[in-house]
Amino acid sequence: MAEKVKVSREVAELARKFNHRHSSIGVIEEIICAEGYDESQKTQAINAFLNGCEVELTPEDEIYETYQSFRRNASKYDVGFNDGIRYALNTLDIKIKGVNE
Repeated sequence: MAEKVKVSREVAELARKFNHRHSSIGVIEEIICAEGYDESQKTQAINAFLNGCEVELTPEDEIYETYQSFRRNASKYDVGFNDGIRYALNTLDIKIKGVNE
């Protein structure tokens, strides 16, 4: 079996959207006929369906995950690290739910 592929959240949702089908051919047909996706996304979705996938984190997701991991600890370093993340985001006027929003 091939390794899991990394895909965007949108492509992963397309790959999983039709999993209720009983046959792989039915799922692949549904992905091919899905509207609102380009050919590259459809190809990635078929590959993800056949081989499994991991969702690529967006930069915002990565910041959120890092922030939450440091939030679980109580050291002064961890608190200061998270203060720095919030300061940088606020300075750049970027809002991330669960971090500075």
